[in-house]
Amino acid sequence: MYVECPHCQALYRVSQAELTAAGGWVRCGECNRVFDTGLVQNTSTTRTSRPHDDASPDDDRPDDPIDGHPTETGQGDIDEFEDPLAHSAFEAAPSLPPPRRRWALTLTLSALSVLLVGVLGVVYVYLQRDQLAKYDSLRPALTQLCNLTGCKLPPQVDLAAIALTSRNIFAHPNVPHALMVTATLVNQAPFPQPYPVLQISFSNLEGKTVALGRFKPSQYLPQGANPHALMPVGKPIDLSFTINDPGQQALAYQFSFHSNP
Repeated sequence: MYVECPHCQALYRVSQAELTAAGGWVRCGECNRVFDTGLVQNTSTTRTSRPHDDASPDDDRPDDPIDGHPTETGQGDIDEFEDPLAHSAFEAAPSLPPPRRRWALTLTLSALSVLLVGVLGVVYVYLQRDQLAKYDSLRPALTQLCNLTGCKLPPQVDLAAIALTSRNIFAHPNVPHALMVTATLVNQAPFPQPYPVLQISFSNLEGKTVALGRFKPSQYLPQGANPHALMPVGKPIDLSFTINDPGQQALAYQFSFHSNP
């Protein structure tokens, strides 16, 4: 069992036999004070164990009290002290891990969270790459992603960089009620891009549109040209194709380009 000096709070481990033989009295090895532990009934007198702080040299105490020798820390062997709750009907709450282990666990969970967010971000970018590829600032990063994953990006498109260097519309010499369209296209962008959809609109004297036609690359490119290929950079593309005559009211025309679906 363990007893504590009421004067200097030194802690001692003593056996029941030693304590009984000394009548419950212990001499403190730290402050040299003698005190009654109150754990053994004194059979030599009718006095019961008095409070610790009332003990004095004139008290009726045995000549050979137990000499207490505290441990190096002065607190006794705390590790071997029996937990008073060990036999309790209530289960003790689980103890928290040491601070270092908690710190390592927190760091690990944080790293896993960041990794999960990164993976979800990459998956989102991968699935939306066709839409994101329209932004020039994102194109380099998306190209690196596809180099790693084997995916393909849609070609870059800049319709404003397609120049119409020449154009003309006139009556077809051999086909009645038809017009001949000639034009020259140049891709002035720094990259190849798909051939656009070519739109031709006709208007009357009041500027009102009276006819409109859209033509895919397969309809206006020269015979033998691949409509699915990309327009080369800086190379003129000569066009010549036939359309229906929109009538006498169509006095003006206009060309425009649109994305090829």
